[in-house]
Amino acid sequence: MENDYVFAGLGASSCILIHELQRGGLLNNKKILVIDPCTKITNDKTYCFWSKDEEDITQAFSSMASHWWSKISTDSHPPQDMGDLKYYHINSLELYNATKNILTQHEAVFLNETVLKVGSAQQPFVVSESGTHQAQTVFDARPPHFEQVLPEDQNILQSFVGYKITLDDQALNPDACTLMDFNVPQQDHTQFVYVLPFSKNTALVELTRFGTKAISESSAAPALNSYIEENFGPYELNDIERGVIPMFADLKPPKPLPGVIPLGTRANKVKPSTGYAFKKMFAHAKSICKNESAKKEESRFRFYDRLLILILALWPHQGKPIFQRLFQVRDTAYILKFLDEKTSLWEDAKMFYKLPVSIFLRSCFTFLFRKHKPSLFLFGSLLLYSVLDLFVPQIGEPVMYGLLAIGLLLVGIPHGAMDHMTEALSNTKRITLSFILKYLSLMSGVYLLWILSPTTALLGFILYSAWHFGETDIEEWNIETPFIGLLWGVLFFITLFSSHPTETQNILLLLKVPVVDLAFNHSLIYLGAISLSFALALFFRRAQWLSLICFLFLAQWVPLVIAFGTYFIFHHSYKGWSHLKSSLGKNNIALFKNALPFNLGALVLFLFFFLNPQASLEKNVSLFFVFISCISFPHIFCMHRFYALRRKTQKTGDAFLSVSS
Repeated sequence: MENDYVFAGLGASSCILIHELQRGGLLNNKKILVIDPCTKITNDKTYCFWSKDEEDITQAFSSMASHWWSKISTDSHPPQDMGDLKYYHINSLELYNATKNILTQHEAVFLNETVLKVGSAQQPFVVSESGTHQAQTVFDARPPHFEQVLPEDQNILQSFVGYKITLDDQALNPDACTLMDFNVPQQDHTQFVYVLPFSKNTALVELTRFGTKAISESSAAPALNSYIEENFGPYELNDIERGVIPMFADLKPPKPLPGVIPLGTRANKVKPSTGYAFKKMFAHAKSICKNESAKKEESRFRFYDRLLILILALWPHQGKPIFQRLFQVRDTAYILKFLDEKTSLWEDAKMFYKLPVSIFLRSCFTFLFRKHKPSLFLFGSLLLYSVLDLFVPQIGEPVMYGLLAIGLLLVGIPHGAMDHMTEALSNTKRITLSFILKYLSLMSGVYLLWILSPTTALLGFILYSAWHFGETDIEEWNIETPFIGLLWGVLFFITLFSSHPTETQNILLLLKVPVVDLAFNHSLIYLGAISLSFALALFFRRAQWLSLICFLFLAQWVPLVIAFGTYFIFHHSYKGWSHLKSSLGKNNIALFKNALPFNLGALVLFLFFFLNPQASLEKNVSLFFVFISCISFPHIFCMHRFYALRRKTQKTGDAFLSVSS
């Protein structure tokens, strides 16, 4: 039987949304199903937020707050008044019970089962242990499953262990909470204590860690015990609270599925640099109820988050002095305003000026280098050749050919060495004898075509390469029209060849392909191809596409082989490698190990069957083109299967390819 709403998970984000739907009358006469493996009868979490009395979130949830504070202390500084703000604390059980009361009023059905799958075919559906449940709308609040291997500068966790205590003495100030006190051992991470006093002798005292490894109860216990006894005296431990919150600055929400709305962490509603989520989830719930697009976040605040997370990951010893300095130079009101992302650029500049500037500059340069590394290699290669050609022209081309050979071994060939994992030629995802024979047979067909008709072989190579290059790029740029990929691939080759007419003719002669006289119209062809490419990039608003067009423009002053090799290795192969790494869930080292047998086989194949040491460099370049065309054909077939399956799993919500070691 079809449901109006299915909630996959009943965490904070679902509870907040249900309250907003109730306030808007959007639960009336609705058939509602809630699926969660937990019964939600324990107080397993703590939710906090700050707000003014007149704000909507205060009106909606302040009545559930077990306590609120009007003063905040940071890093052992005296408590500061929050002005017209209050800091609210909500026990998760209070939120669960209030939500279940609403759902009971609307006769919702509860299933204490694990959600196995969320997808959308003709309509949204959820698969649980008892079967498939269809709905008009699915709210997916499951914790995200991180299939890709995130780099270390993103893989940061906020983990905590909290003691709920009763003191022997009345040593607490129930009007003031402590957000961050760094006077605890850092244990090679960034650690601080968080204190929420509920009365003069009861409190939640929590040790929080920002780091690549989650804190354990055993490592937290000595620090917590020492902190409590030194600051408040003897105590009785009533309960322990623990948790882990991802701080992934570049975690992308799942690809949109018709009728499926991600919530909470799955919708990227956790502020990466702090772990606060309640206000973001509330704003998201309001936009859903109003059928509005969520307010776009300020990109500069995401940039700040990335810089801080990079520092906490790579230089964790810098976390404590940064935060301590922040609390020294800015008051609590500003810090909360900054965390709410409501400060101006000028206010931010004044703040950063008073912080340790060098570490933020170092983080900034590191971040920009990592983000734009492919472009740096792409344009850096052009710059290197230009410098060498200007000052030491005799070594310019040999040096570039050497670098391209290294790049081919490190990235170019390895990005095609995972073809067995695509299941196109191997159901076992292993390099078997059957896989090798199929692969070699496809290569042999292309090689035979070169012997029989070089012209046909070359045209075929250009066409299937154009298809493959374009398919890789539109996958990266999230463009779903295959024709656009093919068009861009064709335009790429036309632009590249028409900007190098003489070298193109020389290669055609070496390949025994009839020469086409482009002396008259090659400039016009070049101008038309690059102009159409530029128009497409503007139409689809893709900055990376525009960057590639700039590369093609500059590449006209670089030898054809160097220009093509640079593009192939540092753009195409790098992007293909990244797609494989993310979808197969392997890091670079694991991929290299998996690809090593294929890489060695490809190298042996080239050295013994294609390379001719007695021939000229130009002749070996032509043989290299033949080799690339042969090995590319089965690779393109496999990668097309890979991208088709990748797009299918994104649309249905299935897990991607299972990984074999």
